Amino acid sequence: MLISDVVEVQVHYKEEVRNMGADDKMENAGEKLGGKAKEAAGKLTDNERLEAEGKGDQTKADLKGAGEKLKDAFKKE
Repeated sequence: MLISDVVEVQVHYKEEVRNMGADDKMENAGEKLGGKAKEAAGKLTDNERLEAEGKGDQTKADLKGAGEKLKDAFKKE
C-alpha cells in the first residue's frame, strides 16, 4: 500500500465521520421538533401523558445533541 493510498483512506474516513455527525444532528433536531409537537398536542387535548412524552422526547434529543457536541470537540485535531 502506498502512502497516497493511506492518505486517501484517511480523508475518506474523515468525510464519512463528518457526514454521519451531520445526519445524527438532523435526526436529533427532528426528534426535538417531534417532541415539541407532542407536547403541544398534549396541552391542547389536556393529555398529560402525551405532554410528558413530548417533553421526554425533547430531553432525549437534547442529551443526544450534547453527546454530538462532545464527540465534535474530541474530533477536532
